[in-house]
Amino acid sequence: MKLTGSSRQLSGRRMSVVWVLSLLVAFVAGGTLAAAATEVTFWHALGSDHQAVLNELVAEFNAANPDVVVRAEYQGSYGDLQTKLIAAVSAGRAPTVSLVYNNWTAAFLDAGALVPVEQFFDHGEHGLSQAERDDYVASFVAANTWDGTWVTMPFNKSIYVLYYNQELLDRAGVGVPATMDELRAAAKAVKDKTGVYGFALKADIDHFGVFLHAFGGRWIEDGKTAFNGPEGVAALRFMQDLVLTDGSAYYHDGYLDEEFNVGNTAMFMATVATIPWVSNDLNWGAAPIPAGAVQASLVQGTDLAIFAQATPEEQLAAWRFVKFLTSPEVNARWAVATGYLPVRESAAQSATYQEYVNQDPKKYGAGVAQLEHAKFDPGLAAWFDARRNVTEAVEEALILGVDPQDALNRAAQATDRALGL
Repeated sequence: MKLTGSSRQLSGRRMSVVWVLSLLVAFVAGGTLAAAATEVTFWHALGSDHQAVLNELVAEFNAANPDVVVRAEYQGSYGDLQTKLIAAVSAGRAPTVSLVYNNWTAAFLDAGALVPVEQFFDHGEHGLSQAERDDYVASFVAANTWDGTWVTMPFNKSIYVLYYNQELLDRAGVGVPATMDELRAAAKAVKDKTGVYGFALKADIDHFGVFLHAFGGRWIEDGKTAFNGPEGVAALRFMQDLVLTDGSAYYHDGYLDEEFNVGNTAMFMATVATIPWVSNDLNWGAAPIPAGAVQASLVQGTDLAIFAQATPEEQLAAWRFVKFLTSPEVNARWAVATGYLPVRESAAQSATYQEYVNQDPKKYGAGVAQLEHAKFDPGLAAWFDARRNVTEAVEEALILGVDPQDALNRAAQATDRALGL
């Protein structure tokens, strides 16, 4: 039957009445009308056990904050995450929040793609007091600050330590090395007396960075590359001597903890995030990076960044999630479950984290103990190119026996060009 104009009007009224009645029923049943939850997409590159822990925290946040739904989306490796972020930002489809390295932060800042976390600090309900701001580890805050503005929030941060097999060191008659000279002597003693390599390392920029800082070097100084200076050359020559002169160390492309676990090496360097993968069938420990000219260790790991393409409501919801992940109690639990460092002083001093450290200080205490000596990669967009350049130099020195000065000079020249110098 064809509806007349009056029939259409009457049908609309009936539909309005039904709609109002349904709202009243919802109000009576629930006490209020439920608003749609704000959705936050969270991109990350944390796999395996770390992903499982992260998913538990996301579920906990969602349960406690019904007006927000965080969807954690694994993007593959960090290289995959970077590629996808660049594409998403360019296409106007950035996630609400993501893990980022600090050189990515620099590039995204240049593109106007990020919202500094500092803008939420004075929010009445969800802000951070000055005492809370001061509670974050100062070296992390400095690394997350650009031109005086706190841009990203530290999260899954780790620092290099020296892992050692106590049994092999005992058989060689040496102690845990505290200096680079002791490291070289211990590695040689282990190889000579047990037949097992004393040390394993990677031929890449990160391992070179550990030695560079220990020998007193810097990546950048006065706006120009400095890693090819005397300290950098000494660091790379030290690595080269371990492998090619002494024959007590070897380079390996895969996971060094796997080499350690099967008994191929007595010592290796990796971050504290490796702790969950070291076999407890071994009598092992983790010590501070041996001192060269100075005591220093390199920090690794990513930060939490909020993207500007999100709506203001989504940005605030993302901030609430970021604040939750870095809250003292949650951060302490995250650190214990994953091996990552606490990013807040109160988390490091909490009963949860102290109980974890005290169960075996020789395994779990070295990371936090080195925070006062922490060193960071430069927060420069061009550092992506530098990583490739320096890694090539380290490979040339360790694999081909190229003179460290020559190899680093070429890397520095290429990096200066990337920096526009």
